[in-house]
Amino acid sequence: MVAIPKVHPPTSIQNDLRPISLLPTVAKVLEGIVKDWLIPPLDPLLDENQFGCRPGRSTTHTLIAVLHKWMEILDKRGSVRAVFIDYRKAFDIVNHNTLLGKLKKYNIPHCLLKWFGSYLSHRCQRVKVGQLFQEVQHIPLLAQVVWILLVTPLPTC
Repeated sequence: MVAIPKVHPPTSIQNDLRPISLLPTVAKVLEGIVKDWLIPPLDPLLDENQFGCRPGRSTTHTLIAVLHKWMEILDKRGSVRAVFIDYRKAFDIVNHNTLLGKLKKYNIPHCLLKWFGSYLSHRCQRVKVGQLFQEVQHIPLLAQVVWILLVTPLPTC
């Protein structure tokens, strides 16, 4: 893991450094295969306003959709209020059992559930800056996809 400073000079390992995980190429390829296997059957179940980690959608699409909706409301003399929430460390506190339970309800194959359970549990990496060490949770590249599945409501049918 490489520590990239958020501020110069860093004074705190916990707050001033951004850990960048350097995964082996094989692990990156495996995560890509799992993502390609996981997303297509789940894509129709995701909310139409979910733009992250979906093919053909981007943050630009998000901004256009939000601005369009706001302008539509303002044109009807309505008012718009917005709350912005920073989820940057959200995956750090995800209960893995809750996540695996939700994946099971989405009918994810048992073998993939077992793989996710193994992949998510007891993973940490160590960051060294000077003589100081800090252990941090390993967050897989699939974290964004898994987070989207976690916050997406289950189908009602």
